[in-house]
Amino acid sequence: VPIIRIAGLFEVREEDPDPTEGIVVLVGENGSSVGLVASELLGQQQTVIKPLGEGVSSTPGVSGGAIMPDGTVGLILDVSGLVRLAHTEGGE
Repeated sequence: VPIIRIAGLFEVREEDPDPTEGIVVLVGENGSSVGLVASELLGQQQTVIKPLGEGVSSTPGVSGGAIMPDGTVGLILDVSGLVRLAHTEGGE
């Protein structure tokens, strides 16, 4: 299973956890799976997904945004886009 480091994929300057010590979320689509390396899981909640502006709407692996309960904006990941990225860029 290819491993995707989300922070590296989106060029976020954050310490990237070691997949052998951190959290890996397994996601898949159409029989193809990838592991997403996460620094932490915040929980589950219902959100209203908003479309992104023109400058960000074409970002592979992102399908929209949502206002989080604390007022920050969270990006909604596009699982099928991430699976495609992992297989085209090779993953780990």
